[in-house]
Amino acid sequence: MLGFRQRFFGAGQFFAVARHRRGGGAIVVHADAEALLAFRRDVGAGSFIKLIADNETIRYAVVQDSGGVLLASDGVTEMSAPAADPFLGRVLSADPPQMRFTRYRDEEILEIAAPVHLGENDATLLRIGLSAASLHRAERTALWRIGISTLLLLLTGFLTTGALLRELRLHRRAEEQRERQEQIDAMGHLASGVAHEIRNPLNAVSIIAQRLDREFEPSQESEEYHQLTGTLAAESRRINDIVSQFLRFARPAPLNRQPVRLDALVAHVAALLQGEAADSGVTLISQCREVKEVMADGDQLTQALINLARNSLAACAKGGRIELTCTPHGDRILLSVTDDGAGIDPENLGKNFNLYFTTREGGSGLGLSIVQQIISQHDGTIEVESAPGRGTRFTITLPAR
Repeated sequence: MLGFRQRFFGAGQFFAVARHRRGGGAIVVHADAEALLAFRRDVGAGSFIKLIADNETIRYAVVQDSGGVLLASDGVTEMSAPAADPFLGRVLSADPPQMRFTRYRDEEILEIAAPVHLGENDATLLRIGLSAASLHRAERTALWRIGISTLLLLLTGFLTTGALLRELRLHRRAEEQRERQEQIDAMGHLASGVAHEIRNPLNAVSIIAQRLDREFEPSQESEEYHQLTGTLAAESRRINDIVSQFLRFARPAPLNRQPVRLDALVAHVAALLQGEAADSGVTLISQCREVKEVMADGDQLTQALINLARNSLAACAKGGRIELTCTPHGDRILLSVTDDGAGIDPENLGKNFNLYFTTREGGSGLGLSIVQQIISQHDGTIEVESAPGRGTRFTITLPAR
């Protein structure tokens, strides 16, 4: 290799390579020195530095050793020396690249520095400075995307959890309705057997009490005598009515399903009970929206609403208020009876539909059980919400036609 030589004719240099030829002589190749140097610049380390620095987020790229800057991107005139910078000294003593935040031309920079090996010189560094503002923007964008993704995941999770909880509530409610119906059926069969055993002697007691009242007149304390026989006959009739309710409960009549307008039915029940409510000093109103017809036994649903309304009347003091409502709810219709009465104690709230359960003096414990049975026969549900001193709301849900 001859290397760079001065031109014999004209200015400039050329680069020459000569090789011995077997047959004698030599093969000589030469190239223009300026063209060769330009080629080296385009494909060498300098082009690599330039390529890196062309990235808009990169503020500088520098290769330097202890003596100073060897290669640098455009615009770099001065950089700190490894001997004067403890960070660069640590980089030279460790193989893994390291990074730091620093200042360059009044701008915050993330500098990445790594040792590089160029021939025999081991004290050489590659330093690349990245704009911290660009990194912060990228970080904010990444955080925003992560936040949106997290929000979507949470929203999906909440919706899924809500749907699962709703299904669990519906399943639990159906199980409670089934267990309650099984309990009511069992109690009803028991009541049927007991009622037949009671009714015959009860009728005999009632007849005897009536005959004693009509056919005998004591010589002393006649008024008390007639009062006692009258009470005996009246209580016998009351017990007979309870027995009749037991039998109706144990052997419910089959439904006579017909198209029924529940808004009209609610208004009818409110009109029937206006007199009783007025006598008790209670305001009874009905508020119904137009709803679809349901296939139902109108007489039995009327009886169920009357039982609920009378239950509310018994719970209200003078000046109280009862509201009957009927509203559409998707493919179902909601009937509600709401009062501002005494409310139900929490320990009794789950027992309201149990057969024979009552907290009212003189109550039979049959009214709400019969209501639950009627609603269950109509493929509906009934729920109660109450708190002591805050009133009670019974809500019936029935499928629309």
